[in-house]
Amino acid sequence: MYTPPWFAEEDKKTLVSFMREYPFASLISYAEDGPIASHLPLEFLADEREEHGVLVGHVARQNPHWRSFKSKNESLIIFSGPHEYISPSWYKSKSLVPTWNYAAVHAYGHIEVIEEEQRVRDILNLLIDRFESPRAEPWVNELDPDFMQKLQSSIVAFSFSINRLQGKFKLSQNRSQEDQRASLHGLLKEPSKPKETLAAFWQKRLEEHDL
Repeated sequence: MYTPPWFAEEDKKTLVSFMREYPFASLISYAEDGPIASHLPLEFLADEREEHGVLVGHVARQNPHWRSFKSKNESLIIFSGPHEYISPSWYKSKSLVPTWNYAAVHAYGHIEVIEEEQRVRDILNLLIDRFESPRAEPWVNELDPDFMQKLQSSIVAFSFSINRLQGKFKLSQNRSQEDQRASLHGLLKEPSKPKETLAAFWQKRLEEHDL
């Protein structure tokens, strides 16, 4: 990912927090006939054996993507955050052009297919708990064990060992502080859910960096 230094985010805690906050990711691998991608929710786990931790998830067994998991080539997982168009009319400075601000984290690593029944069940339970626990009335998995076994046989669970992380938070840092603030206010003047989401993310970053 092309990342000019003023957009680079290298703090590991920040990158991990981002992956947890935006867990729906794009997994990209190399198959025999070219690149292949799947879009799926993932959970980050700290692992003392892995410097950067691991990600776990699963794909449908009918999805041919999993057959490339044993490749020696690295796979890439892309986590995408808030993004929006930035109009030059918002800046205080003149002679500037339109752009698009966004945040993304790339995780590079290798995949291990998990077939052992209990480990597959643990990953499923982990993902269920991850997304059900914040709800007022979480769904409880009380499905028949035989039915669950059939469901498990229809998926391929995996663990993704992260070799390296790359973060890019493009939030007009290459502009003056005055122009950064002006473009942030511009987002809020034309409210929409994407603009509000990016503005909240951006505002938090400015506060964290005392700008």
